[in-house]
Amino acid sequence: MSFHIDEFVANPSQEVLTSLRKCDLLEVAEHYKIEAIRSSMLKSEIKRILVNFLVEEDILPETALEILETEKTDLLKIKQMEFDMKVRQMEMEERAREREERERDAQMQRGRERARGANAKGRERAREGERRER
Repeated sequence: MSFHIDEFVANPSQEVLTSLRKCDLLEVAEHYKIEAIRSSMLKSEIKRILVNFLVEEDILPETALEILETEKTDLLKIKQMEFDMKVRQMEMEERAREREERERDAQMQRGRERARGANAKGRERAREGERRER
C-alpha cells in the first residue's frame, strides 16, 4: 500500500499514522510545516513530535497519544530483551573463562606431577650410579 498525503489530510487516522514509513512521516510533517522535525531524527522521534502536533491541532483525537505509549512499551520490551541477551552472553563467556582456567590449572598440575616424577627418577638413577661406584 503506497502512502498518499492528500488521502491522509482528507481522512487522518492514527491507524494510518502507525503504519507509515519514516519518509511518509516526513511528508506529513512537511505538509503541516512542522519545522521541529528533521530528516536526521529517528523515526520514533519524528512520530512523537508529529502525533503531539496533530493532537494539539485537533487533527487527531487524544487517543492517538496511545501510539506513543505503545511504542514506548515495545521499545522497553526490546531494550529488556537486548539486556537479557547481553547478560546471558556475559555469563556464557564467564563460564568459558572458568573452564579454560580450570583446564590450564589441570595442565599445570599434570606438568608438576610429571616433573616430580622425573625428579624422583633422576634421584633414583643418581643413587644407583653411586651404588655402582662403590
